[in-house]
Amino acid sequence: MRDVSPIGASRFERPYSPPSTIGRNSAATSPTSANWPLNDISNRSTGSTFHTYSTTLSSFDTSFDVDLKDFPSPPCSQTCSTPEEPGNPFDNNRNDTDLSVYSDELPDSATLVEARELPIYDANGHRTTFGALCDTEDLTHQRHLVIFVRYFYCPACTAYLQAIAKGISMQDYYSIPVRTAITVIGCGQPDLIRHYKSFTGSRFQMYADTTRALFLKLGMGISYNIGKKKPDYMEKGLLGASREELGLLRKSLNDPEGLKKKDLLRGGHPMQVGGEFLFDGGNALWCHRMTNYRNHADVKMLRALLQLDA
Repeated sequence: MRDVSPIGASRFERPYSPPSTIGRNSAATSPTSANWPLNDISNRSTGSTFHTYSTTLSSFDTSFDVDLKDFPSPPCSQTCSTPEEPGNPFDNNRNDTDLSVYSDELPDSATLVEARELPIYDANGHRTTFGALCDTEDLTHQRHLVIFVRYFYCPACTAYLQAIAKGISMQDYYSIPVRTAITVIGCGQPDLIRHYKSFTGSRFQMYADTTRALFLKLGMGISYNIGKKKPDYMEKGLLGASREELGLLRKSLNDPEGLKKKDLLRGGHPMQVGGEFLFDGGNALWCHRMTNYRNHADVKMLRALLQLDA
């Protein structure tokens, strides 16, 4: 597995080199370690066609000299088809198989086997695998909701995680009927995670997929589509969210412990889109892939997915 893109890293940064490779059973890499904030309570849409790189490609090349038309559309690009009045489609009276009605095309078993082996990194640069993150044999929750965000300075994704922090409180988290861990994965450099958590106010564990191989393997590709509709989670609109993001960046740049100017080019590929996936025992139950920069699954949908609304 290559941690460096064959087309090269940005000329402003060195390729990311993890400080060490730590085994799956190490406390430093396990989501149940001391830096896992919720281990004590865990237990058993409209878009356009977008293009994707090969799963071996890595961090974003600032030259933009790749012709995206040469790359095929991802195999799983179906958009989420939620009914206009779904009520609570994930209530306790329905089987898990009903989730597929409201889901994009799920990754197949072969894709998930390959995805499990792909590396992700915590804020300290420690390596683990995606499979170790979601493996219920080692963890105490049954399900895992994984939120894939765009680059770390995306104002829409910052607004989204801020909305989740408000819309899914810790009391709500403790009340999820089926114990579900929530994790955020971005595509920037691992040492930026602590700054991103302060920007978003998120208390969930975060990881970085520095090569974007996991994003691409699960069908999340590249898009130039900004989206026509303002999502509910962006209360201030695109202009307001962008101004707020710039304010956060300026404040951090003026902080001796904050971002450095070079970090502004290390937040990930700015055209990578993300999505949300719900796993149970390593099996995918539900997913939503973004087809533009502003169509994360709404917080109301996540609450329904987690069975928080009766």
